Amino acid sequence: MPKLLKSVRHLCSLIETGKGFVTAKTLAKIADVLNVDVFKLFLVKNDDNLDLFYQNILKKVEKYKNNKEKLVLLDAFLNAL
Repeated sequence: MPKLLKSVRHLCSLIETGKGFVTAKTLAKIADVLNVDVFKLFLVKNDDNLDLFYQNILKKVEKYKNNKEKLVLLDAFLNAL
């Protein structure tokens, strides 16, 4: 798990600076850890209601409050934004 987190942080940095791209293998690993289908990583909602987005995010995070592995990964991902 720590190795994956380090990879995710590094990958986010490369993508943000335009020096790298995510691979299908990495997307599959991220989706597996988050327990979602890969296509869900690409879903974009066309809704301008920021409060609704925030409430939806909180509901999703609540499901993982007792799952240390997923919370650590989520924390690393959010820190990389």
